[in-house]
Amino acid sequence: MKKKYFLYLFIFVIFLSSCEDTNSEKETTTFEQEKELQDVAYGDDAQQKYDIYLPKQRSSAKTKVVVLVHGGAWVEGDKADMNGIYDYLKTFAPEYAVVNINYRLANFTREPFPMQIEDIKSIIEDLKNKSQEYGILNQYAFVGVSAGAHLSMLYSYKYDKENQVKVVCDVVGPTDFLHSSYTNSPNPETQQIALAIQLLTGKTVENDATYFENISPKYAINSQSPPTIMFYGGVDTLVPFQQGEVLKETLSQFNVTNEYYIYPEEGHGFNEANILDALEKSTAFIRIHLK
Repeated sequence: MKKKYFLYLFIFVIFLSSCEDTNSEKETTTFEQEKELQDVAYGDDAQQKYDIYLPKQRSSAKTKVVVLVHGGAWVEGDKADMNGIYDYLKTFAPEYAVVNINYRLANFTREPFPMQIEDIKSIIEDLKNKSQEYGILNQYAFVGVSAGAHLSMLYSYKYDKENQVKVVCDVVGPTDFLHSSYTNSPNPETQQIALAIQLLTGKTVENDATYFENISPKYAINSQSPPTIMFYGGVDTLVPFQQGEVLKETLSQFNVTNEYYIYPEEGHGFNEANILDALEKSTAFIRIHLK
């Protein structure tokens, strides 16, 4: 009886070891060739699509992911707007997978928040579920422009409960809707941001300041927030450069690694030389913190 018991135990141990070996091989499979997929659906809405570039020599043990989030005041824009950054990263940071996302655009029948944050959550869940298929690791850098930068920061600081986001690159993103650069601005273009949110949600700072605090990335920052690099234009009237200053100040208060750059003569869009400068600085920052 004892001999049979030890025989069964031996077979069971061998079986477990075999499973572990198989899983280990699965987890470390290296994909030799690069691959690119367009318009991958992550939901039922026509706007819930992303493009993904998967580099050669990738694996789920090492290949991290850069997520691109377009702008457009939460109501317009498309992932195609980020194709320049997408192509730059494919060429000059080929060690990373790159995901260029669309999200559901807001209108008078559907509010941007939390809808667009829910879309980002769905994308991250889809990438997680396909990590073995794609050969990617669930660690991320977010690169967002304007409203896309706002969504990138808000998700990364407030909703990334597993701390999978390791880097945020913020290009002219709104950070604090309660800051005087918005609430006391005499500039009609600056006032457009608050007006857009009011039209979409029916809320104003005067009647619901808590709402604007909850959608402001600044108030979600803590000591565990990911390292952040920021770029702003000195004469930007849509998203004033003070939005970057207040973000930097808050990040520094919590000892979160950050870099802040201002292009004094630029508005809400940068010239070619400064775009390239921002891309080079962002790529270097990502390489330091997403390694």
